[in-house]
Amino acid sequence: MLKEMSEWYLSYGGKKSGPLSSKQIARLVAGGAFRAGDALVWKQGMSYWQSVADSGLLAEAAQEPDLPKKIEAKRTADQSPYKAPKASLTPAKEQLGEVSYGGIGRLMFFFAPLAIVLILLVVLTLGFGFSLQQYDATETVLSGAVMAIYLAYFVFMVWIYLARLRNLGMSSWWFLGTIVPFLNIWLSWRMSVCPEGYAQHKQLDLPGKILTFVFIILPLAAVAFLFLSAAGSELLNR
Repeated sequence: MLKEMSEWYLSYGGKKSGPLSSKQIARLVAGGAFRAGDALVWKQGMSYWQSVADSGLLAEAAQEPDLPKKIEAKRTADQSPYKAPKASLTPAKEQLGEVSYGGIGRLMFFFAPLAIVLILLVVLTLGFGFSLQQYDATETVLSGAVMAIYLAYFVFMVWIYLARLRNLGMSSWWFLGTIVPFLNIWLSWRMSVCPEGYAQHKQLDLPGKILTFVFIILPLAAVAFLFLSAAGSELLNR
């Protein structure tokens, strides 16, 4: 009797295939169809997608017995990753291990604080201006109101950071890294650039790659501009 084999699902180049045996996927890697670190796989019992290299699939393939040729030929024909499936491979996200991490994404992380700042400016400009004219508010009342608004904004920003960390699949304790020099730069990059669940799957999508380029190039360009400006001014003053 043949040993029950794990059924794997393969994700590469934006397309998903499966179920496949570990040996079939290992053969694709060996044949140069893709690199083990570039394709993601999932099987029942895994909480999230992992690269072929990190999933243990290749070790399983090495231990998986070879099927008789007739059975292998039929299995390959039915499960070829290049053959259109007879039915949808993704009837539910849970079936393929696509875990929703919750929290907020990159766009919300970037635009929500800006929106709140604009709202606070409107409140401070219109609301307090009206209060001072109508009720002759004292300096103590005004200071207390401003402090309350700043406190509310701080709480909101803490929530934004924690929600973004959760979306990335990271522990909330990483929030403390925002006050650690250099580590906060790395955290800023990850929260501003990386897609949902990046801490688990380590796959940077196209928008993430573009944003990473901008994240690195713009600061370097600013530093180079300041350096050249200072050097130019020094030459002119001689």
